[in-house]
Amino acid sequence: MPSVLATLCCFPITGVVALYFAAQVDSRWTLDDRKGALNAARRARAWTLTSFALWVLATVVLVATGRLGRLLESGVL
Repeated sequence: MPSVLATLCCFPITGVVALYFAAQVDSRWTLDDRKGALNAARRARAWTLTSFALWVLATVVLVATGRLGRLLESGVL
């Protein structure tokens, strides 16, 4: 679920990578590849956190430069 939110709400590029690894977790667990499933889960979490961090960073930069208000007024965001 967090990787879906990262894809839809934050940075789609890194969110898609997180979705890719998240999708591998269940199939690997079903195939008794526990180590592979845990590795895919770690990678999915890392990419999800990266997406959220990039979103926070971009928001802080937009607020600090005063461009967030302009984007909201123009209807882009």
